[in-house]
Amino acid sequence: MLSRISILAFLPRYAAMTAVLLQCGCYTGPASSPAEDASTGATDALDSTMGPTGATADSDVTETDAGETGSTGDPPVESSPLYPTRRLTSRELDATIRDAFGLDETFNSYFLPLEPDPPLQVFSNEVAGLVVGAGALETQLEAIERFANRIAWQGSTSPDALADCEELEPRACMRRFISTVGSRLFRRPPEHIDTDSFLQVYDDVLAQSDEDAAYAAVVMAMVLSPRTLYLLPESPQRRAWSVAERLSFFLWGQGPDDALRERAADDSLLDPEVLRAEATRMLSDERARANLGLFYVELLDLTRFEFFFKGFEYESDIGLSRSMLREDFVDTAFALYTEQGTLEALLTDPLTFGDPAIATNYPGEYPGVLAHPVFTWTHAGNRSTHPVERGVAIRERLLCNDLGAPPMDISAIPDTVDEGATMRERLAIHREDAACAGCHEIIDPLGLPFEGYDWVGRARELENGLPVDVSGALSGAGNDVEVEGVFELGLALSQTEAVQRCLARQTLRYALLRETDEADEPVLEEVLAAFWDEGRRLDALVLAVATSDAILQPPGEE
Repeated sequence: MLSRISILAFLPRYAAMTAVLLQCGCYTGPASSPAEDASTGATDALDSTMGPTGATADSDVTETDAGETGSTGDPPVESSPLYPTRRLTSRELDATIRDAFGLDETFNSYFLPLEPDPPLQVFSNEVAGLVVGAGALETQLEAIERFANRIAWQGSTSPDALADCEELEPRACMRRFISTVGSRLFRRPPEHIDTDSFLQVYDDVLAQSDEDAAYAAVVMAMVLSPRTLYLLPESPQRRAWSVAERLSFFLWGQGPDDALRERAADDSLLDPEVLRAEATRMLSDERARANLGLFYVELLDLTRFEFFFKGFEYESDIGLSRSMLREDFVDTAFALYTEQGTLEALLTDPLTFGDPAIATNYPGEYPGVLAHPVFTWTHAGNRSTHPVERGVAIRERLLCNDLGAPPMDISAIPDTVDEGATMRERLAIHREDAACAGCHEIIDPLGLPFEGYDWVGRARELENGLPVDVSGALSGAGNDVEVEGVFELGLALSQTEAVQRCLARQTLRYALLRETDEADEPVLEEVLAAFWDEGRRLDALVLAVATSDAILQPPGEE
């Protein structure tokens, strides 16, 4: 039985700092000297960027091989508002922690059950939505404390196992562990980690408890460091480390691996050819699958799919878990990056479901990701296909049109016209209302081609005993065209410049962690040019963003 005391009892000032950090969602960087920090209250612990006791190690001190400290001469760091400083999402933090401690997917998530961050606007990684309430904060602190004690308890994550401490006494081993694992957690050079402050935590707990409790306290202090929890600005002298961080969170949603850290350590990552080679390597890695799959899940507004229950009679009839369908959607989207697939392929290629159970329950033709059951299930009602919602998703997420909220006094789509009325007929009556017609004239024609799929995404040929009419149109996007079904709609969308620009803009937004603005237009044009030169290949689009100033040097960064 592990003998321990509450780790948080040893970190009251650090816990207070973390509470402020997590609830703010954003961080402005160091603003005072260590002396000023020490003389003010717990709130000023925001100035601590690496150590648990308030020392501004990363911007003010550096540790030598002998453990001594001295001035680095680095100028004060200021956050660029054009590349926002923000906390890691729960998913990013989980992945970064697992990578730093060498944990695989079998590690029990009970010990790190961080609540997911739902997108506030389009993507969950955008700074605008990353605010944590008091209740969620307490849950996260408890989860991290459980995690720290589990790490200390299991032999495979002991300091010796993670830091190769052969023939080192325990305290020297702990120093090496802090340097080794800290570099992974903080995404910074080992020599710029304030190991003495973390060792002080170790000594304080060891004086009152045992080795396991002291190790757990160090682990918790490191995980709660602002350098772990936040994407923070870096001094110009260590710009390559910032580039590595931006690139890894864009492609993988977690911190850099050993290979990328090596390129940052020797500054070779600042060479455009090396940067492109690393981005290409990372794009082919399995870790890119989850993050780029999440890009499409959030781009198409599908995050609520796994929680959208349609009723026992329908779900038992399908006999599939929603998580299985979601994973198949992610596989479908990511496969095109590894196969040099194009935008046209994404929106038109016939789907081949990876699991035979899905194919059995979803017979018929499904052209492109827009016909995937995850899309048509999510953008539908409990008992209706809801072509309006499907049309809005296309208009806002693939054409980047901001439709705004409907007027409060707008009339609802009539539930009953006559007993055998089709959804198309109901919408036609709805458009007779002049107050509704303006929006529905550009929304309904984009949603009606999906009428070949019911409210759980199954292909169908009949509605109320009548053949389904899947005709529609793409209008107001520069090339008005009539379409028949999802295949023709996907083809028309893929050939529309407005869609190509929208996808490029959304990809850039995903990398920049915020909405794009006028200052980003030159980068966007460069990305688009590369996308078009490569035949609208999806991997070319991502590589263009990964090697652009969005990663190498965001606008406004000096």
